[in-house]
Amino acid sequence: MYHVSVDQNYPRSLIQFLVEFNDIALDHQIQAATRGKFQSLPESWIAWASEADDRWKDIMAVYVSDDDQVYNDMPADLHRFIRDSASITLPRSPFFVPEDQAPARVHGVSPKKIHEVWTMASYITALLSTRSVKPIIVDIGAGQGYLSRALSSSPGSFHVLALDSNDSQTAGSIARKDWISMPETVDNVESSNGSGSLTQKTVFIGDATSLKTAIEEWIRDDLQQQSQQPIPVVLVGLHCCGDLTPAILRFVEQSLPQNDVFELVGCVIVGCCYNMCNTTSFPLSRSVSIDLSHLGPLSLDTQHLHLAAQTPLTWDLATPEGVLTSSSAALAIRKVTYRSLLARRLPALYRPEGDLPMCSDVDWRQKRVGRLRDSAYRDFPTYLQAAREKLGLKDNPMAPPGSPEEVKPEYDLSSDLNTGEVFLSRTLEVLYVLRCLLGPPVESLIAVDRYLFLQEAIYNIVNGTDTDATPTNQSSSESDRANGGVKLVNLFDQSTGSLRNLALVWER
Repeated sequence: MYHVSVDQNYPRSLIQFLVEFNDIALDHQIQAATRGKFQSLPESWIAWASEADDRWKDIMAVYVSDDDQVYNDMPADLHRFIRDSASITLPRSPFFVPEDQAPARVHGVSPKKIHEVWTMASYITALLSTRSVKPIIVDIGAGQGYLSRALSSSPGSFHVLALDSNDSQTAGSIARKDWISMPETVDNVESSNGSGSLTQKTVFIGDATSLKTAIEEWIRDDLQQQSQQPIPVVLVGLHCCGDLTPAILRFVEQSLPQNDVFELVGCVIVGCCYNMCNTTSFPLSRSVSIDLSHLGPLSLDTQHLHLAAQTPLTWDLATPEGVLTSSSAALAIRKVTYRSLLARRLPALYRPEGDLPMCSDVDWRQKRVGRLRDSAYRDFPTYLQAAREKLGLKDNPMAPPGSPEEVKPEYDLSSDLNTGEVFLSRTLEVLYVLRCLLGPPVESLIAVDRYLFLQEAIYNIVNGTDTDATPTNQSSSESDRANGGVKLVNLFDQSTGSLRNLALVWER
């Protein structure tokens, strides 16, 4: 099966790239709007961005292009940044296509979820089909149990333990039977004529001790398996949110020495929700830590983690004409730009990023504009009216104490953009898109760090073979052995809406 080949130089290349452009990642568009300056962008980029509308479309045209065409006299160094941000990112095209077609419809299940569950269950079944002893499976963060049900049913027919921290998720999983036809439930254990079975439990899945205890109790009490040899166990997780993926990897590290009850022999983990990660979850691996000490400083903060969720190559995928028409992307960019310009119009003491407010009528640290209907973004005055209503403001908020009593122009919450703000808005659009282009390299670095951590945990590998610095697609049993059986595999098709499609796979 094809997977991404990661060599020793690749994480270094990612770190060097992100260090070089770290100022852009940290330059939030609201901060840029309120100060009226773009400290992270060269003057030539600012001049190019501000001289015409929709320059961000030229940026996206370069990003998705297969050639080096330059659009509208784009600065050469900007063009190079865009092309480098695309080329340095891990490839994301799907590597695995199930032999059997997924169900066209399942009541109450989205097409995206059907695609993910069917593909991942098929991959796991194929991966484990050649093992001499059939392993049992632990689904960590099982949620509604779709993947667990698929794995416990034919053709895999695995014994599956579905674990989740949320009682309501576990209860919902037990209640629903509409993913596939399942037999009746007895004490939360489902069996299918002596083949596969499904057991659901609620435990604290972020704790290694809780996981170990749950697995051992399941094997002894529910499966009632007694063996001279430890039972082989494979861990799986479909979209393990935030810090759950690092927690699973640490559990693997701690559980590698086999005990009398079970032995870990593999995992297939798909992470998600980087914005929910703790900043202390990076780096995990020793090798990336060493590279950072030599090539840094680079510390992933909350802004990096939010950017990691961006997938610019999928923008406007539903639009037949392609990304340059940008109907949904254009609206998203306008929302960000208008919110940034609103912050510029507000008095400094009223802004949530400033000091504590001194006005009794509104607490800006508690009230946010939040979600508005799409029609509110028809133009800037319409947006200002909707924002005022959401925040409970008049047309012009009271000037802060100590300032002249007359309302200053920047406190105007009703008028359209002035000439200076038009130029500013164009550059804000460009800044936002450039920051989004840094998202895939950030995600790539996080994924590679987790990959290397798992390698180190299993085989104490710090450095790989020194070859090309660009990730490539590879299908080689020799490569699998060299990497300790650890692989990065693109499981899902991002065009289905499954943006987090990268699986961390290990098989002993």
